[in-house]
Amino acid sequence: MLPTVNFPPSNSSDHRDNPDISVKSNTFDEQNNSKLPLSAPQSVIGATDYNPSSLNFSHSLPGSCNFKLVATTGVVVKKKDLRSTILDDSQSSIINLEQDYESDSHDINRDCYDKKLGSSSIKKEIISSSSLEIERYNKSTLNISNVSGTLKNETDILEQPLNHLKLENSDLENNNDLSYLSDYFHGYHHATWYVSNAKQTASYFVNCFGFEVIAYKGLETKSKTLAAHVVRNGHVTFEFVSPLSPASKSGDKEENKILAEIHEFIKKHGDAVKDISFSVTNIDRIYANAIKQNARGIQKPTTYTDENGAVRIAIIEVFEDVRHTLIDTSQGYKGDFLPGYEPKNSSKNNTTSLYYPIKFEKIDHCVQNEDWNNLDIACDTYSKIFGFHRFWSVDENQVSTEYSALRSIVMASKNEEVKMPINEPAFGVCKSQIEEFIEFHDGSGVQHIALSTLNIIETVSNLKARGAEFIKVPPAYYDKLSSRLEKVGLKLNEQLFELKKLGILVDFDEKGYLLQLFTKPLSDRPTFFLEIIQRNNHNGFGAGNFKALFETIESEQRLRGTLEK
Repeated sequence: MLPTVNFPPSNSSDHRDNPDISVKSNTFDEQNNSKLPLSAPQSVIGATDYNPSSLNFSHSLPGSCNFKLVATTGVVVKKKDLRSTILDDSQSSIINLEQDYESDSHDINRDCYDKKLGSSSIKKEIISSSSLEIERYNKSTLNISNVSGTLKNETDILEQPLNHLKLENSDLENNNDLSYLSDYFHGYHHATWYVSNAKQTASYFVNCFGFEVIAYKGLETKSKTLAAHVVRNGHVTFEFVSPLSPASKSGDKEENKILAEIHEFIKKHGDAVKDISFSVTNIDRIYANAIKQNARGIQKPTTYTDENGAVRIAIIEVFEDVRHTLIDTSQGYKGDFLPGYEPKNSSKNNTTSLYYPIKFEKIDHCVQNEDWNNLDIACDTYSKIFGFHRFWSVDENQVSTEYSALRSIVMASKNEEVKMPINEPAFGVCKSQIEEFIEFHDGSGVQHIALSTLNIIETVSNLKARGAEFIKVPPAYYDKLSSRLEKVGLKLNEQLFELKKLGILVDFDEKGYLLQLFTKPLSDRPTFFLEIIQRNNHNGFGAGNFKALFETIESEQRLRGTLEK
């Protein structure tokens, strides 16, 4: 049962018998440090049938916590604009509670608050909901979540000393269950590349992979620092960003910093993924926890607006050169991409309409490669920062060839719309594909992004017709596939000869199967590639294909001369 505080009526005699509530009124006796009952209204304008006992709050915290509720003096002002304000001078804070004003009983919803801590002032906008959530910004300010209340009166304007709740002696600091944070992640929003030529890269994805240009930012939109071309296919959105000048040519310090960052990234990694963006709600809470967990804050939650509405955006860096942008569009933004971008309609280009159609569904997962002995650190970081859980894993005992091996763990949000496999090399005779990536990428980074489709045979056929290059699966892979499927009593909807013809890999269990295929690296560096995947009641990641996949990639490494002992 949730602990509940019921405020006593104004004629109550004392509260000392209740160990969980201490009340301080305007008549508080500082000299004797005595606790007097809540006083009657000092002034009531147009008040009728006011009863302080009708105001109550229930508190629940994530995980298991023991805490004591303490009440201090505050003032409630309720006006016809349907807003109540609780002032607590002892904490120098202001909390605005928006009410759903329909009858005598009103649910108090959260709107925004401005909390002053020492010399700093933090202003936070919160989307109205059925709960008030007070973020923890330091150890002395604890987190109160899922706070609901009911206010019953028929006043137009009311001024009354009321109790303001806070937590005392809470063990919340020791509660390490952050899984509730992943409730706020709803899926991938887009991925951002830093590239040398954004226009040309976007054109490559349009012509080869069937994307359409939907948005643009550059000199024509008064962006003097960088150019960005945004492409989309289904719910898959990629942004390609290039610098417009050397860093030294910009007179603005902030612009110069951005230019220097992009130039340095491209010099080090080549054309590569810089940012994986998530669609979220409760962006302020996610950001506050990320900073507390030592993530690098690049941009605090900020509201951007244009004629299509408003978007809240924050940016954090979890690992070196891998960022995550948090995007909250819950306010109903209607634009094609984000504020600050000019919409583009590439459907006017009749040339691409003549190509074989490509239909992707969404980003299925996004894979990162980490250096030796960093896998567990990376997974723990995602668990602490975003509340992600371990969804799936394999190690070198399950995934190895004669020459190389890897370890892999998939971190996922609660709804599993965000899945982040993380790989690290394991001991082998030769240099593995993970080590090759680390060498040519010059560090950890995003290895590939998997794009889901509902018809992989049609999609891969059309991609090949448009010029996309895929790894070549050895024909021997299919020799025993039919008998393996028969052992578990699984029948594919697709014809096996078509899968063999296209080189599509199959992984399965007794419940279902997945079909997948990987492109060759998209640049001259053997680093980033795409995966095409179709799921049929199977949530795995192709563990049964890892050996065949590794052997295939090792063949490619031999051609590159990078399969070294």
